[in-house]
Amino acid sequence: MKTRKLILFRLGRTIALLGLFALWGAPVFADLVPQPNNKRSSLVDNNRQGIRDNEFAAMIKSLLIKNGQNNTRDAKFLFQQCFGGGMLDNIQAALGNTVKWVGGSAARHDEVAHAFAGGTFAIGYWTQALAPEMNKDQTLLTGIDNANKAIKPVKETGQSISANNGSTITLKDPGAASHHAILWGGQADSGAHTTNIERIRQALINQWGPTGQNVTITTLFRDGQKDFKGDKLPAEWNAKAATKANLQQAFTDLAGKMNPNEQFLFYSTGHGSLTTALLDAPKQIPGQTVDVEFFDLFPGELEGMAFQLDNEPMLSLSYSELIDPAGVYFNNSFLGTLDPGFSFREFLVPEYLIGLQNEVRIDNFSGHDFLLEGKEFYTGAIDLVIVPEPGSFLLFTVGIIGLGFKLRPRRRQGVP
Repeated sequence: MKTRKLILFRLGRTIALLGLFALWGAPVFADLVPQPNNKRSSLVDNNRQGIRDNEFAAMIKSLLIKNGQNNTRDAKFLFQQCFGGGMLDNIQAALGNTVKWVGGSAARHDEVAHAFAGGTFAIGYWTQALAPEMNKDQTLLTGIDNANKAIKPVKETGQSISANNGSTITLKDPGAASHHAILWGGQADSGAHTTNIERIRQALINQWGPTGQNVTITTLFRDGQKDFKGDKLPAEWNAKAATKANLQQAFTDLAGKMNPNEQFLFYSTGHGSLTTALLDAPKQIPGQTVDVEFFDLFPGELEGMAFQLDNEPMLSLSYSELIDPAGVYFNNSFLGTLDPGFSFREFLVPEYLIGLQNEVRIDNFSGHDFLLEGKEFYTGAIDLVIVPEPGSFLLFTVGIIGLGFKLRPRRRQGVP
């Protein structure tokens, strides 16, 4: 029964979302919209390990700031993956008033990014518009904003930000001694990711010249050997596996080359994810009580989960001092128990249970208190949403039909 319900849920929600594409208006763009404090955007590596926005920002800070002083001519950050806008505000906090930089993303912190699947190749809509802009004699911020305006036919709120005179940054800077880039394609499951990397790589070579002592382009992509079809990656990429450890090593290797005359660029494609923190601080759970937390998700999170067929939404709990098992429920459905023999549990959450508003309940019916140290909901790794360009009328029709499906049970009101 649950399997049938899951299939109907996914089918209904997918059809509805496809229909909504037809109703969306002209593309929009905006200056950076900050991410809420309880949300974390992440890059997802080839091992499905997340690199959270604050972790990434710390890596960037250690590379670009040395002994409290600026250690680069300028820096550029471009995020094609879903929820990419959520990476930028952490970079802003990490670099402060020290580094001259500019950044952009295909989508806001609460939106998925999209890719075109047509003709003989697929490519991210934003990258398709951005790569030609990078070849123009203009500031990179102008190019980012032009690409954001050009995104179509889907509605992505492209983001842009600059700091410390970063609005004047150009790719082709004759005053720079050298140019360095890291291109990231973590969990990359479609041809769009391969095309994205190649387009940006060629744009950089067009502006900087061929790779060598003064031009380095480090590519971290999937397993470093093959694309999603099993074909070998281009030899000129000299790619390495896109793992968290290799990204950290790439920053370490580059640190010895950086100084105030060096340009730096980071570009990412592949999967992104969002994590919602449900606790602000550790919480004592008394015996013979029921603990309940409510939390909201963005529509973009639901959209991403609906389109990602192998997605694994997850509820993570960390705890201590537990003596007897405690039951865990998500929107009234039993997920499992917290085991006294461990201090951490992860529960896969069936997608048909998940809505915009959600409830997590822990039943501690024993006579003993325990400490709940952390509680998070993770969307799982979300890929670019591949969108063909079918007729608007057809999508409008299936959208109306799809909206007739029951997407999820109503949330229970109150606690028994």
